[in-house]
Amino acid sequence: MNTRFALFTCALIAVIALSACGAPPTPTLTPSPTVPPATPTVAATATRPPTVAPTRTFTPTAGPPTATAIPPTRTPIPAPIVPTVAPPPTSRAVSKPTGTIVVHTKADGTDRLFHVDPNSGAVTPFLLGGSAMDYTLENFGTNVRAGEFSAGNAFFAYVFAGAPGAVNVLKIRDASGNTRDITSENGVSSPTWSPDGKRLAYIRVTPTGWFISLIDADGKNRENVPTPAEIAGAQFRGGMSWSKDNLLAFSANTSGASDIYTNYPDGKQLRKLTDHPADDTTPVFSPDGKLIAFTSTRDSNQQIYLMNADGSGLRRVRKSANNDFSPTWSPDGNWIAFASTPVSGGATDVFMMDTFGGNVKQLVNGDH
Repeated sequence: MNTRFALFTCALIAVIALSACGAPPTPTLTPSPTVPPATPTVAATATRPPTVAPTRTFTPTAGPPTATAIPPTRTPIPAPIVPTVAPPPTSRAVSKPTGTIVVHTKADGTDRLFHVDPNSGAVTPFLLGGSAMDYTLENFGTNVRAGEFSAGNAFFAYVFAGAPGAVNVLKIRDASGNTRDITSENGVSSPTWSPDGKRLAYIRVTPTGWFISLIDADGKNRENVPTPAEIAGAQFRGGMSWSKDNLLAFSANTSGASDIYTNYPDGKQLRKLTDHPADDTTPVFSPDGKLIAFTSTRDSNQQIYLMNADGSGLRRVRKSANNDFSPTWSPDGNWIAFASTPVSGGATDVFMMDTFGGNVKQLVNGDH
């Protein structure tokens, strides 16, 4: 494709099923030759014959038996143990990815979603999303999330922009390709499924502010998640994720930089997970709900980070010279797919890596 593609928070939506694969070859360590220890020797001591004293005759008397002297024995010195050198750690073995990843483009001014095969890089059309919306944030990175599959990939929730200036439509597509409208509102973005697949959370932007809303999958019972006072007036940039433990993760900008928070759908247990002058955005829960992958600019350029669901254990997944953003998980939690753009500008490519930054593989190159 020669048209420029713009990715957003979940521009990568994993639909990756994994099967076993072999680990990369383990480097063979050439053993060092073992030098046998030198056998200790005892130097000979010079002696001279003893002087024989004159003997005299005497009559023996009864007494205790004379003890027989036992000659001393030499304690053998054990040979030194030659330590075994452990081989260096090898690359982490990860099951081979199968299935597809979904990426978003806006070629020719139209939102489109495509399947990408994680092994061959083959790109096939998936969904037409209507007129392109502005998903970018500060000339790079992502502002919202494209959509999300429900558990088991039975349904895909996404936003249809319609004609320029029209209201956005939150839609659901089933496995047969049939779609239905859930709600039509201005500023709708970033849908994410509840763990049981019965509800959707999404972000709404209105003239009075930014909100996180909930709605049943049949379009009924829409409600707003109460906004705690600590983040009143915040902009919820960078999408949202709903964990299997019923936690919502989102980024909120209250003071010029976005930080990552979690809260329950009732809005009563807000927790701030990051607190940094840089932007932390695009939080995505791992399938088991224990980890959060996100994008941070704390290294100047955008990088992919991981942390525990409570904010502890924060670490950068890999050091990259590019802007890496929009992480998403494989279903077994072994792989992270992400978008990458040179800092100096240029095409946005799609990569995947394991959760320790190894096994990096480019899936799509050039304006995706």
